[in-house]
Amino acid sequence: MNWCENQWWAHLATGFLNLQIEHHWFPQCPPFAYPEVQPLIAEYCQKNNIEYRCLGFGEACKKMFKGLTDTAREELQLRKQKRADRLAAAEAEGADTKKAK
Repeated sequence: MNWCENQWWAHLATGFLNLQIEHHWFPQCPPFAYPEVQPLIAEYCQKNNIEYRCLGFGEACKKMFKGLTDTAREELQLRKQKRADRLAAAEAEGADTKKAK
């Protein structure tokens, strides 16, 4: 998925990382050439019924921050579960130690 594909400021600000489709199709291509191959790839995708997504800056930022938020929530939930599991294991181990005495 690309964002701001025809914006020179986005190319410069991100080091051409806003042209991810071109990067993944031609990983050995120098980044400054991505804007040149972009129309060719878009045309190829259209002719072959392949989805070619390009977002505006605001939509791309919104999608990125949503992804970061979702990932943080999932990680927090995993950490809470791991902590609860460790506490339960420690309590069970403590109960076993008391029974053995």
